[in-house]
Amino acid sequence: MRAAICILVLTIGFTALGSTAFAQQRRGQPPISEPPSRNRLIGYFLASFGGEFKLKGNGFRGDVNADPGVGLGFRYEFLATDSFSISPMVEWTAYDTRGPGDRSHFFDFDVFLKIRKAVRTGSATIEFYGGLPIGFTVAAPDGLDEAFLGFNMGALFGAALFFKEKYGLFLESGWRMHAIWNDGTRGLLNQGVIHFGGAFAI
Repeated sequence: MRAAICILVLTIGFTALGSTAFAQQRRGQPPISEPPSRNRLIGYFLASFGGEFKLKGNGFRGDVNADPGVGLGFRYEFLATDSFSISPMVEWTAYDTRGPGDRSHFFDFDVFLKIRKAVRTGSATIEFYGGLPIGFTVAAPDGLDEAFLGFNMGALFGAALFFKEKYGLFLESGWRMHAIWNDGTRGLLNQGVIHFGGAFAI
């Protein structure tokens, strides 16, 4: 949990510093032009780390260190205004549990709300942003026949570099929470996350 908090604080700090520096550089310059299309297709790799998994139910209650996870994510982003966007978002994360071949799977179906600030530098555009993913989760824990249902939310901060306003790369990190339950058993997972991927304006 401490590692996740540190990553989140550092990401917020670097994003704020970078945004301030570029804002100072842009004083007196004309407004930034947005790409002709205001929609983006986004794909990325994700890694989760640190944190705790709390489980309660059927006479058992305990906290364990959460396993690291890896996965994939996809978004379709609508640029509603120059400073706000909304995206349907789907993620899959796999966690190692007891050994090779033993994995738990989480499937997230979210809406991602993002506040953004774009800054032109030469022929490229840098975008600084923070966002809130929130939605529902289907979890398939290793060793159990039934799926767990639940919800998830989090906070993500990052930066994206767009070339000719059409192609871009981005890096973001933050915190994610998953709450799941099934037949009287409840689980709560809190972890830090890192996402790296690309965006394409369509």
